[in-house]
Amino acid sequence: MRLNDIDEAALGAARDTIRHNLDREISRGKIAPAERDDALARISTTLTLADRLPPTLIIEAATEDERVKEKIFASLPRLKPETILASNTSSISITHASRTDRPEKFIGSTS
Repeated sequence: MRLNDIDEAALGAARDTIRHNLDREISRGKIAPAERDDALARISTTLTLADRLPPTLIIEAATEDERVKEKIFASLPRLKPETILASNTSSISITHASRTDRPEKFIGSTS
């Protein structure tokens, strides 16, 4: 998994949150420390969208500003035909947000 953001500090905070959540699962007996370590080893971070292999799933989770979301989707490099785009939005209509060149591969998600 590759996490992308425009801010290095935000990427560090995201990794810290993931580690904290995995540590909580260890304390509850749901996973072993080795499973946490394996999961964290599979996560890399980048400040550049082009700095990754073509993904099969992209989840956008930017601020609830339609212009920001549109800019993110417009800036994506060439995608594989099967790549699915997801937008984590609660206040923007997903039909409005799905105005990309691949609406049939666009889904809404909430966290």
